[in-house]
Amino acid sequence: MLIQQVQVAVVPGRQTAFETALLDVRRRAFAAPGFRRFDVAQGADQPSQYQIQVFWETAEELGDFVASDGFDQAWAPVRPYLTRPLLIDVFVERPSLDLQGPGVLSDILMR
Repeated sequence: MLIQQVQVAVVPGRQTAFETALLDVRRRAFAAPGFRRFDVAQGADQPSQYQIQVFWETAEELGDFVASDGFDQAWAPVRPYLTRPLLIDVFVERPSLDLQGPGVLSDILMR
């Protein structure tokens, strides 16, 4: 699985309008082949900053989406609320290194 990490800077005071438009972005990405999940986090100290993670099944499906008109169309609804272009990085998921929950039992059992 690939994770497309998108860092967004929103015009201060426009967060509600941005979040409404982001629902449309999510709907458009959902229609793309290979789309798996869409996670959003808002800055705790800087509420006009957002981190969005879009999960894709394969590199090919992500590549097809980015190369198509679908990518630009998907993100178009939020562009009026941005202070700068989207900052996008892509990561390969590494589930074997994940850590979950307090007192992670799986790490103790592996010793």
